[in-house]
Amino acid sequence: MVSCQPASPDHFFDQAVLNSNLVSDFEPYSFGKALEQYTVEYPDVPSGKRKEKEARQVVQTKIQSIEGALARVKALDAGDDEMRAIKQNSIALF
Repeated sequence: MVSCQPASPDHFFDQAVLNSNLVSDFEPYSFGKALEQYTVEYPDVPSGKRKEKEARQVVQTKIQSIEGALARVKALDAGDDEMRAIKQNSIALF
């Protein structure tokens, strides 16, 4: 059974460490600026498209992405104390 074996070091690193970068997308200043761009309505663009809906969809997509990454981290089988510590810290970050 593959799920009972510890993750390979590469896979473990990808899931537990690199995916934590997703959290940085929610840094308030940058994320606020990005969302603001989704709410700006321009005179030459038809107003039938609700910009607030686009901003809401961006937030929902980011949340789903982070929730998926967190679920994958929680599912990791850490093989030793060092990997368990990394996994715990990654979960705490999320």
